[in-house]
Amino acid sequence: MGIEIEAKMKLDDPSAILRHLAAACPPPVEHIEINTFLDTPDRSLTKSDRGLRIRTDRDPATAIEQVIITYKGPRQPGPLKTRQEVELHAASDTDAAALLECLGYRPTLRFEKHRTAYKFMGCAVDIDRLPLLGGFIEIEGPDEQSVMSARRALGLSHAPLIGDSYATMLSQHLERQAIASRDIRLPGL
Repeated sequence: MGIEIEAKMKLDDPSAILRHLAAACPPPVEHIEINTFLDTPDRSLTKSDRGLRIRTDRDPATAIEQVIITYKGPRQPGPLKTRQEVELHAASDTDAAALLECLGYRPTLRFEKHRTAYKFMGCAVDIDRLPLLGGFIEIEGPDEQSVMSARRALGLSHAPLIGDSYATMLSQHLERQAIASRDIRLPGL
């Protein structure tokens, strides 16, 4: 069982950040992720600020896939998004979905995400591109001080922190736009 400690910010133009990371970091790892969020029919997880996800993480260079089931606990107080996180690897997304459906969980939202992952100052720095929402940067580290130091070093101290998950932001966007589909894809992937 771990604790996720991250800073998430909107990133409309990633070019300066990408140049900085390219100069300071080993080459990044590209990922195409398919994220399926699940909940009970009465939305008990969402109502209690918890999450359950099946992520299929594909390396586009090798086509190797990993399937990870993730539980996220309620957000803890503080400026950064801090919450309990438990992950488990599964043999396939089909097996993972079948198991969770037997336990009463049903898919509520599915979306693709393109992620470019860097290691920077002891933190994971991810440049994410999501359908309908655009670009974001996430800095995840072992503690708040590490995350905030990396954020400052990348020149992002001024950028507002986002506490919501991608699933929450995407669901809210779909509701505002009256979009019924819950299976959202990135163009060209």
